[in-house]
Amino acid sequence: PSPVPSGSSSSSYLSAPSQGLLAEPSSEQSSTGPWDVPIPKVSMTETSGQTYGCDNKTAEDHYRRLGRESMKSFLGPMPTDAFLDKFLRRDQVDLSKRPSHARAFEKVPKLGSTEQRIYKPLTDALNFHSTIDDVQRCPNFTFWDTSVYADQSGPGGATGSVKPDICCYPDAFLSRVGHPKSKPSARPAHMGYVAFWFEIKATEGQDFFTDPPDTIRDRDIWQFVLKDRSGIARTDAIRDLGQAVNYAAEASKRQHRHCCFSVSLSGTSARFIRWDRAGAIVSKKFDIHERPELLCDFVWCFAHISDADRGYDLTVGPATDAEEAIFHRKITAHICTQVDVQNDASELGRLLEEHSQKGSVTSIHLPESAAPHANVNKGRRLLVSRPMVVPMSVAGRGTRTYWAYDQSIDQVVCLKDTWCYDMFPHREGDVINHLISQGVENVPPVVYHGDVPQVVEVWNESNELRIRYSGVQTTITQEYLHQDWVCGRQVMNMSRIVIAKRYHYRMVLGVAGYTLLRLRGTAELLHAGYDAFLGDVCCAASKQAHEKAHRLHRDITPGNIILVNHKVAVSQSAPRKGYLVDWDLSRDTEHAGPREEHEVSQLAQYRALFVKLHTVQHDMESILYVVLYCALLWCPHSGDGVTLRNIMQAMFDYFQLVADGKPRGGAGKLENMEHRSHTSTLGWQSRALQSWLTRVMDLHHPSQSTYPHRYSRPSGSGSVPAVSNAWTPDALDLLWRDILTNQEASTLSYIDRIDNIARYSEDFHQLVPYSALALPNQPTHASPKRKRADSQDVEDAPDSKHARYSPQVEAPDDASVATEEHTGFDLPPSSICGSDIGRSITSHSIEGEQRNSQKETSGGPTRGRIRSGGSDWTVRDFEDKGKSREEDLNGRRQSVA
Repeated sequence: PSPVPSGSSSSSYLSAPSQGLLAEPSSEQSSTGPWDVPIPKVSMTETSGQTYGCDNKTAEDHYRRLGRESMKSFLGPMPTDAFLDKFLRRDQVDLSKRPSHARAFEKVPKLGSTEQRIYKPLTDALNFHSTIDDVQRCPNFTFWDTSVYADQSGPGGATGSVKPDICCYPDAFLSRVGHPKSKPSARPAHMGYVAFWFEIKATEGQDFFTDPPDTIRDRDIWQFVLKDRSGIARTDAIRDLGQAVNYAAEASKRQHRHCCFSVSLSGTSARFIRWDRAGAIVSKKFDIHERPELLCDFVWCFAHISDADRGYDLTVGPATDAEEAIFHRKITAHICTQVDVQNDASELGRLLEEHSQKGSVTSIHLPESAAPHANVNKGRRLLVSRPMVVPMSVAGRGTRTYWAYDQSIDQVVCLKDTWCYDMFPHREGDVINHLISQGVENVPPVVYHGDVPQVVEVWNESNELRIRYSGVQTTITQEYLHQDWVCGRQVMNMSRIVIAKRYHYRMVLGVAGYTLLRLRGTAELLHAGYDAFLGDVCCAASKQAHEKAHRLHRDITPGNIILVNHKVAVSQSAPRKGYLVDWDLSRDTEHAGPREEHEVSQLAQYRALFVKLHTVQHDMESILYVVLYCALLWCPHSGDGVTLRNIMQAMFDYFQLVADGKPRGGAGKLENMEHRSHTSTLGWQSRALQSWLTRVMDLHHPSQSTYPHRYSRPSGSGSVPAVSNAWTPDALDLLWRDILTNQEASTLSYIDRIDNIARYSEDFHQLVPYSALALPNQPTHASPKRKRADSQDVEDAPDSKHARYSPQVEAPDDASVATEEHTGFDLPPSSICGSDIGRSITSHSIEGEQRNSQKETSGGPTRGRIRSGGSDWTVRDFEDKGKSREEDLNGRRQSVA
């Protein structure tokens, strides 16, 4: 199937079904559709939840996190011939016209001292065009050496450090890939259009994988991933592996795909890799000198299989020019209903760019039926452009969320595109519909939901577009988990890793708003938080869902609380309504099923402590952390930059890797629960917010220092402090309503938002992007000098592979560490983090904390007054208290950790 160019009618974008051997490929390709997904125009931290985190943001730190999380996601080595037949349909492709493979790669050096010596001869061989038969080695595709210039297609001309060594592009897209302004002849990487890519290392000893010898009897004990890197430090090996994983993550993030391919080359030893949201399948290695036909077959077959076989999601097509104009107009109008732009054209333009990019509007088909032959006109079509949420890893839910225009109801809606667990008995849309049927308020209405069909063929028949489906889109990596060629199941403890079947699923919600991170002031923070908890006047999800529908949310985060204005005009004196979304990890408390057998990937920053069996009290504790987190970042308080950084690190980001490779944390939360070691260092401008935090924390767990007569710690090894018996939904409901209605409520401002990270930016150097949220991306920044193997000092250029990582994405979803296990900060009995390339824990490295604790800071808190919400507030009254607690704060944090 071959989509037509942008602007053409979508009713002709696939060819008629063929019989027998696969036909010659068409050179006609689309410029949008399943391909280039514009990068979110916000500055991201290391979680796809678009939350602040204290971890260093250099590319090398990012690669190490990806490398660690992916260790258990690889299956191999699959026999190479089987790989080609199964995934590239070699047994169905006509190979008779393929150029000869004899001596095809003879110019690739066998013992190249550097990667650079491999690039040109390999690229030339791949681009070979036979003058005798007038045929290319990979028809309608071109290979470029992209090792020098990183992807610059993101906002501000940067996407972070992303530049595979060799990229394969469809010929129709070469003009869109572009060239660096500084060097028009250079070939840049562009992960929005790359078809597949090569990752190259100079020697065979740098191979990420080690095949078992033929004599080994038990492959379960053979370590396939990073077994031996010929003396290379393990930290460097993990970094290199993470770099390779990052390319797959970027391609999956930037394109509408159900899988993608790459080639790993170490010297002249090559492997094929197939990536999907369950993991990756790696072929057995082969030498391109000894068996050149294997690589020749790979590129030839790739050019001749369908776009669906190449991994593209063909339910997505290009929008017409007229549809793009409609989309921009509808999104602009919706922004004006949600935000008071006060006739500020520049602000309106910035907000529009968060959801739309010119020339990159696509149409997503939501079929009414996935029957083998369906009429496309009976489904609905959504127009989308720039996602708000994108995944940060490969394996996992891979969630993307969009503001979308639904043409069938003439409304801006919210589209959630995700890969959900096969083991979960109910889809999220069914769960939400059930909650609404039980009278639970403030959960969003579901307009549409369903699994995404696998498009096999599409063709015109009597001027009517016909689609043939073959089931639904699923991952297939899990189907090979128990093959006899799989290694390392016992070594990597794969019984605990979730390589599980996932279904591609889409859900359309009838409300489209902004996350709690975009709050306008303390009033909206507390009102929306109450909306997400209770439900009498405004809303209700957590408490009512538990009492009426017997369901726990289990994933309460700032990104899962959506602010929506339903009034004709945006009010500056009333909060927007809060909705609790993202119910895909929720649990039925009456009929616990397979979901209880698997850990969930909740964002660790907001996860309750000591969770063995999740209860409503744990959801309540998560709400406490959500309010505190947002208040620290966006509400006026007395803390200086050092204090704020220490609290964020200790309570929300600190972790340690333990023996099983899983991160553990939560020491800062435990400190604060027992002694208020961190929050007592701050004073809040709003008395109502101060009262809420103090009273709710005391309700949850009385402080040992404040209420010694009410505090008792269980005796015995491994004991943990008990939560107060008063910590019940009714008690929190009563407390919260009292604060929102008593005299202190008058101190709640609707417009007192302040950016505390920007206010103390010097204290967060290289810890967060310069703009922590909702501002245009900044250029990437180089990592420190490092040593090459030849001992020469190298200063990475801004586009270097190890440049400062500035992901252009991450807004609430689930981006995380790729293992899909419990993500939360627990002390040793429980685990944290977990993954889902959708919920990546923003973790603070131990080395980074040591550096930060030793860093000298000059000056004190900002003096003077802060004007906010129409009143002046002096922070000087709180300075002495903050300074006097600083030494004790650091000591406690290090002691507990």
